[in-house]
Amino acid sequence: MQLRKIYDQDAERTYHLREPSRTIRADDKIAHHRHAGDVDSGKAWRTVRRPSDMNEYAKEIQEIRAQAGSTKAHGKVFVKVRCLQKLCIPIPQQPTFFTCTLNNGIHFVTTPECPLEPNALIDQEFELIEHGKLAFSLTIKVRKDPHIVDQIRQMATPSPQQFMPAPPPPRPSGLRGLFSSTPKKQPKQALLRRPTPVMEDHLVRYMKADGSIGRAYINFKDIVKRCDTRLFETSYPLVGEWSEDSVRGGVAGVPGSMMSTQVSQRPIGELVLHIFRLPPLPGVPPETLPQSLEECHRGLSAVAWHKKIYYQGLLTQNGGDITSWRRRQFRIIGSNLIAYNDVTGKAIATISLRQALAVEDDQNPLAPGAVPGRRGRDESDAYFSDNRCFRLLFDNDEDIAFYADSEEEKAEWLRILRALVGNIPPHPLWAELVWQRHEQAAAAQALTQQQAQQGHQSQPQQEEETESPPQPQSQSQPSAHQVHSQPMQQPPPQHIQSPRAPTQHPPIQHGQGHKSQPPIPQMWQPRAHSLSPTPTQRGRNPPPPGKQMPPPPAPLPVPRPQAWR
Repeated sequence: MQLRKIYDQDAERTYHLREPSRTIRADDKIAHHRHAGDVDSGKAWRTVRRPSDMNEYAKEIQEIRAQAGSTKAHGKVFVKVRCLQKLCIPIPQQPTFFTCTLNNGIHFVTTPECPLEPNALIDQEFELIEHGKLAFSLTIKVRKDPHIVDQIRQMATPSPQQFMPAPPPPRPSGLRGLFSSTPKKQPKQALLRRPTPVMEDHLVRYMKADGSIGRAYINFKDIVKRCDTRLFETSYPLVGEWSEDSVRGGVAGVPGSMMSTQVSQRPIGELVLHIFRLPPLPGVPPETLPQSLEECHRGLSAVAWHKKIYYQGLLTQNGGDITSWRRRQFRIIGSNLIAYNDVTGKAIATISLRQALAVEDDQNPLAPGAVPGRRGRDESDAYFSDNRCFRLLFDNDEDIAFYADSEEEKAEWLRILRALVGNIPPHPLWAELVWQRHEQAAAAQALTQQQAQQGHQSQPQQEEETESPPQPQSQSQPSAHQVHSQPMQQPPPQHIQSPRAPTQHPPIQHGQGHKSQPPIPQMWQPRAHSLSPTPTQRGRNPPPPGKQMPPPPAPLPVPRPQAWR
């Protein structure tokens, strides 16, 4: 439009300027497919140019790794208190309830109340932020119900001290008392204390003033390697604290918990814990991270599902990234149907089963309207159907046809594809990053072990070389005595023949040596069209291996030119 305004000022213009009225901008979202330059068409199939293209999160993972150093992230620790078991303290007959409190030095969280039993189920979960000095404690506290308060009052109220007099001594009677001397004055009768009745063992004897009966202490650095991206189940002793007098009933009826006596500790049960550590994942949005132990378990199970090979075989494909029938090697890995090159064995194309709507057998086509968003099958498709052909149906009335080699293979492909289409679990990004982290750690460990084995193998060789250094290879000269004592070796006689006489060859002997000679390998046999036949082709057999070849004949004399005739 600006050019038109400029040129309109010149009225003497003899040509017409045509300018488009709208501007077209390029975009990476291309509507067409099956052509070069198809970067991101949104189709269910795509061409694999590098191994990373097979990962659906390839672009996100590349961006996360690029900004890994610029962002900070903290790991998460999920702790689930499963149950309280092997409780060895007296439990009241009345219903008694308790709580479990987690304290990490900064915050404390208390679980809902649970019934107190020898094996009590808690099943409560906590989430902690990982740091270098992470440690926490779990405390069990009993709720002070009326029957617990009565036991506390009963132990706090001192029992009255009851005394009974000593029995009187027997009096003498009869003649014995008449002739006996005057008895001495007896001291005042001492009052004897009755024994204190033994009190019944109660739960209150093992309780503190705040109602706690035991505590478990967990230092996270002791178990960090066992729970790293995996579920770790363990049990910690529940240690109780009380005074010795409280167990014996106290002194003078006063409970030992109210007296300053020696405090003893011993385990009274076990706490079963499930612990999972999620490592720091910088660049991953916090809202996509798991928020519970159950989500962690589902995510790791899903990524293992997506890495599993479910079926593989040969199929002939038409559609998708190709426009004609082509035979390929296919493999179902997780939610993708991947095609491989027959020569190199590398992945060349992938088809997402997540976007597939249904699987249709050409012999049993789906009814119109069975798949929402698709029209009925054309009548012309029936002419191209076959007994061993089936299709993957996608949105926008697109499909990919496959042809199996046999009816059995077709039935197996249909069974597996129908089980997968529509039942594919989600594939979280954080789980994919954790899986790649495990793969890198396993590869590094394997490389370290291989280098260690090579080091152990090279160490004995170095020791042998150190013990016996190599000597120079020199031919030792024999002594004079050895020279005179050894007989002189005469050279083999050579047959001198006359220049005019024909060459006399030794007779060829055919015996066991020729028969025992191994046959010539097939790959070294002379060809029939060879222009230089071997002695075997001329009708002469080769000499046996034990026979020496005769010396070559002497050359014939060259005739001299004569000046006369």
